[in-house]
Amino acid sequence: MNYFWSIVILAAAELAFLALGVLLYWILHRFEPIRKVMLTYHILLLLLTVLLYVGLVQDFPEVQPPSEKFVKVLQGLLIVFGVLMTLRLSDSIILGHVIGTGLGVHISVIARHLIVVIVLAIVIIMVLSWFGVEVTPLLATSAIGTAIIGLALQDVLGNVIAGVALQAERPFAVGDWVLIGDIEGCVVEMNWRATKVKTLDTDHVIIPNSTVARERIRNFYAPTRPEARHLKVGVEYGAAPGKVKEVFLEAALGAEGVLSDPPPMVWLIDYGDFAITYEIKFWLDRYANYNEIQDRVMTRIWYLLKRHNITIPFPIRNVFYDPGAQKFIKETLTPGSEEVTALLRDVPLLHSLNDEQIGTLSQRLRVGFYTADEVLVKQNDPGDSFMIIASGEVSVRLDGTEMAQLGDRAHFGEMSLLTGEPRSATVVALRDTRVLIIDRECFETVLRANPAIAESLSKDLERINAENLAKLQARGQADRDAKPHTAGSILTRLRKFFRLD
Repeated sequence: MNYFWSIVILAAAELAFLALGVLLYWILHRFEPIRKVMLTYHILLLLLTVLLYVGLVQDFPEVQPPSEKFVKVLQGLLIVFGVLMTLRLSDSIILGHVIGTGLGVHISVIARHLIVVIVLAIVIIMVLSWFGVEVTPLLATSAIGTAIIGLALQDVLGNVIAGVALQAERPFAVGDWVLIGDIEGCVVEMNWRATKVKTLDTDHVIIPNSTVARERIRNFYAPTRPEARHLKVGVEYGAAPGKVKEVFLEAALGAEGVLSDPPPMVWLIDYGDFAITYEIKFWLDRYANYNEIQDRVMTRIWYLLKRHNITIPFPIRNVFYDPGAQKFIKETLTPGSEEVTALLRDVPLLHSLNDEQIGTLSQRLRVGFYTADEVLVKQNDPGDSFMIIASGEVSVRLDGTEMAQLGDRAHFGEMSLLTGEPRSATVVALRDTRVLIIDRECFETVLRANPAIAESLSKDLERINAENLAKLQARGQADRDAKPHTAGSILTRLRKFFRLD
């Protein structure tokens, strides 16, 4: 066979082998460990292709084979890159997936890289010895160069050593929320040189490991994820401590993100110049959201204190009759005011009441102030009050499904007020909402003064109940054969509830 055809056959064999190697990578590249060794794999493929040529060329005398020294170098490189790929695949599959993900045993990235470097260094030394290179003198003569490089890279080496120490001690892990010096955030990466932290403002701060090792570290996720927060609130001297503590506990437990176990706690800690100071302690399991959760607790405290007529006092040095304060007091609605009386007159259920009876209700009712997402009433809970929306908006939900949204001058809770029937739906504030609350005690005063109005109220309630049932039946959320309460049955229940017989 002549030289030309020999080269053609060798080239075809080489191309076929390369194509087979590329096809194999294309099949396996969907696996992440294979993608991580892409460069090493292709270098190995090229080395194997050249060695294949060396093996095949022996069968073609007309083609001159490469030198023995060249072949030995190729074999040495093949060993080094083969070991490197094996180590990297083992690191990714065995240490990363099997031990790390499967068994839950964490081995730091630095430790894994260190193992790869040490094993690879041993293999390189063995390959050099195989080539006949005397390794000991080589290491000795490189001592001066190593010292020079070490001095030039002392900061980098300091960070590496500190990184190894941090990985060994493990004061935090990736995903932990930490405070390192004055930098607070979530650890997103730890490598040989530095630690990367993502702050609340979503900025990435890269801190050298030597700096991390010197700073005071606070890990909010260790030893356990729940983190306690403390708030201090001052209230007026006239409020009973027991009642104030109940309000604060209700506010904390009602805020989204606050854990019920361990439960919140409240202490009275100081009798100040113008207020009694309480400390509230509550736990949250997502420390990264502490600003939002703390805002919810503080907001609910304000609304609950307002509904229970407990004042957060101004400092003594402030003038009580401040125009701004007077405007604030006016905007919260005052029982007995003309605005409250006008709202009552607009309620169809109360049209049978005369001016005197409307005035009595206006004086005796309560004003409630709710923030967004607060529950005004809960489905199936006992109830004895009727609410009129002075301003704001609420969502009426039946079994978790929104049935309607009510706005200014709308009302709900008629059956609960007049018969004591459990709440038929859950009502949740969609934004700041002011409501007038007429409870059983308030309404009983009017009924006992004029029992005759019970009959007209029962008729009005029959009409309202029929309208609500029709809406539910139209939506398929009530039995079509269900009948509304009659005025007679409502009147009987009303008389029994208010003990009018």
